[in-house]
Amino acid sequence: QKALDDKINKRMHKLVYNVLIYSGDKKNSKSQKLLKYTNKELLKYLESTQLLFEDWKKDSYNYHLDHISPVIAFIEHGITDPSIINALDNLQILKAKDNLSKNDTYNKKAFKKYLLKTHGIKI
Repeated sequence: QKALDDKINKRMHKLVYNVLIYSGDKKNSKSQKLLKYTNKELLKYLESTQLLFEDWKKDSYNYHLDHISPVIAFIEHGITDPSIINALDNLQILKAKDNLSKNDTYNKKAFKKYLLKTHGIKI
């Protein structure tokens, strides 16, 4: 369990770090506070909703925690809040090859609909 807790903790830090790199912002708080969920909440979400959780747990080289709508989609629309970009419903486990083939592409219409429905943000 400790190894899994460490993996989740590192992943949460990386979620925040990736947003900060794109946005140019500085980290000013703990990752859990910026994401607005705890390590345990992320773990529970992944365990309960992600079909590939067991594969990711054993092999995060070949399985990635992916953003359904990529970080760049939010940044392009001026959204830099890590809790919105890394909302649990925007995360999924994918095979690495599938994640890498997405290459930051996204459906703009579906993205706008997601933002409005889930976060009340109209762009």
